[in-house]
Amino acid sequence: MSLKVLLTTVYLVFVFLCNNQVTSTGIHSLRYYGYNTPMEVERRYDADLFLKGTETSPNNITGVTTNEAVNKSSKNIRLPQTVFPRFYDLQLQVHIHGNADTKDSYFNGSVTIEIQCLAATAELFIHAYPNLNVSRDQIKIFSDDKEDSKKTEIPIQTISYDKDAEWYHIQLKDALQPNASYKLIFGQFNSSLNYEPVGFYLSRYAENGTYKYLASTQFEPTYARRVFPCWDEPGFKAVFQFTVWARPEKIESARYALDIGRRILTYFEDYFGVPYPLPKMDMVALPNFKAHAMENWGLITFIESSLLWDPYTGSAASKEWVTVVIIHELAHQWFGDLVTMKWWNNLWLNEGFASFLEYTGTDFVQPHWKYDERFIFTDLQRAMISDASIKSHPVINSAKSPDEIEDIFDPITYSKGASLIRMMKSFLGDDVFLNGLKIYLQENKYKNTDEEDLWKALDRVSLCFQITNNLQ
Repeated sequence: MSLKVLLTTVYLVFVFLCNNQVTSTGIHSLRYYGYNTPMEVERRYDADLFLKGTETSPNNITGVTTNEAVNKSSKNIRLPQTVFPRFYDLQLQVHIHGNADTKDSYFNGSVTIEIQCLAATAELFIHAYPNLNVSRDQIKIFSDDKEDSKKTEIPIQTISYDKDAEWYHIQLKDALQPNASYKLIFGQFNSSLNYEPVGFYLSRYAENGTYKYLASTQFEPTYARRVFPCWDEPGFKAVFQFTVWARPEKIESARYALDIGRRILTYFEDYFGVPYPLPKMDMVALPNFKAHAMENWGLITFIESSLLWDPYTGSAASKEWVTVVIIHELAHQWFGDLVTMKWWNNLWLNEGFASFLEYTGTDFVQPHWKYDERFIFTDLQRAMISDASIKSHPVINSAKSPDEIEDIFDPITYSKGASLIRMMKSFLGDDVFLNGLKIYLQENKYKNTDEEDLWKALDRVSLCFQITNNLQ
């Protein structure tokens, strides 16, 4: 396994799955990193995880018709759990022209999705944001069973779009059969590129008085659908590969990140008792980013100020900031990536743990900072202030719409979540708490969880206190 720090130049392009090719002009260098998954992902399909939604509404996407008869008075934006995406073969071609004017810069692509049918159904729902121009005549679905050597095409009856739910409704003439495999193809889609840092977006930086441009991604929480049609919910975990265009500059400013990144990755492997499962870890600095960082599995993206620290000109405060952000994102490789919450109402299982582990990890790499002693002045106080606000909400929230999901990325989820975890560690004791986390991670890796899964893991190692009975 290797850990590298990359600085992007012209493009940062994710090419998912098989072919690993990008066609474009003006690209200076290419680095390819294969993604070898350690398993055919073990999956758990809970019957009550998703609710069916069938409402459609008018839209103006290319080649898509509207079926008013399907409209209903109630709306649910959760995808049904009748099929599961196992593998995405995504090809993106990026076009950045001239001075990166957003009128002329765009991307186009295609995606083939291998899906497994879990329950008989004649309809499919798949997310896509209204910005994607999708050609209806390029949407196909074929049988992918080994017994069907002809790979029979499944006739499509209608395709409609719900702008509020941000999904396509594909009505088939014949039902898909349980346990059978299929390939769903979106043969052509495109969208413009702009500087709004969500989905697939433009950014730039100056070098020797000249602007250089790049495109990068921000998919959390509901922005992957802006780039390609997909099952854009945390419960649908799929296998992918990617290609990265990059430049190895500002290497001195990246050495500190490289040093602590290696050490923390090894430390967390020992601490959790669960090895990091990927063959490499890359960290990429971007000049423009919506958040401080994003914990993409095996390829973490950062805004430059959260990854780069110059030992000659950087301040002590910026060094501390870089340290904490790197540790937070590396913690997500276990809490969020290896084990993912079933739905956004349990976002604290990702962000609360990553925030809590900032202190443990920082005390390991910089013990003289005594960072854990600051918890009550930072996260605990932040949680109490936010909890006193009229806008406070439960840690386990009932977020449904994309706007509601975005709103829960707040101090209640991060700081109060971390405070609750620290409280559990205190009353259970260090050994019991850590052994419970090891069980939680080991038994739920590559799966999706809710709070009950955490309680059960802690209950198994706690002899005198039952989490399940006391934290309902």
